[in-house]
Amino acid sequence: MRIKWSKTYGGVANSVVQINDGGYMLVGSTYSYGAGQADLWLVKTNPQGDEEWSKTYGGENLDVASSVDQTNDSGYAMVGYTESYGARGYFNFPEKSPLATKLAKDIKG
Repeated sequence: MRIKWSKTYGGVANSVVQINDGGYMLVGSTYSYGAGQADLWLVKTNPQGDEEWSKTYGGENLDVASSVDQTNDSGYAMVGYTESYGARGYFNFPEKSPLATKLAKDIKG
């Protein structure tokens, strides 16, 4: 694999996927922004790696995204771990859960 670009955004990317518009979606965790301990972190970039938007989700406890992929309808599927929302433990987005509901309202592909 050839490196196309290298950037620093302010967190740990656990998964990076190229999406339909040629840009990238990064998910992971950050202590740099957010509400508490590590917060779930999403970054959308253009094809050159320039940040288009960044969002954090989390409460006072640990919240981390571990993997992301784009779905056929240009939405996103994500898995991760939360200790702040609903039943603590692993989550699947877009599965129904308090965290998934919040993500669904905010993420626009």
